[in-house]
Amino acid sequence: MVLDNSAANNDARLNVATTLNKAQDDGVMGFAAKANRALRFAGSRQFGDVASAFKAIASLVSTTTEAAREIELSTKQQSTAVEQVNVAIANVTQASVETETSAGQTLQTVSQMAVMSKDLLRIIQPHMAA
Repeated sequence: MVLDNSAANNDARLNVATTLNKAQDDGVMGFAAKANRALRFAGSRQFGDVASAFKAIASLVSTTTEAAREIELSTKQQSTAVEQVNVAIANVTQASVETETSAGQTLQTVSQMAVMSKDLLRIIQPHMAA
């Protein structure tokens, strides 16, 4: 919200000028009273404008504070998500290591079975020929 005080100030000056012109007819005391009223009116209008500006600022500060809270919450949620992804990656890494170990053991077992199969074939072949 942008306040345009120039119009209010111009009105106040116009009132003071009008009062000055009338002062010639009313004398110095009448002039002083009218000038005082005009200045008080202009001052109260400006005070109202300042009060409105402070209300607008308070509203904007409140909105900014709420946005900061939402950003903070979002950042915490993102941190939690990153931690969960890190745990998942660590679990996948562990599973990969276990799979590698298992594959090595399977290879060793298959190699031993191949050797045993050859040994069995050598033992059985002479008996099959007979």
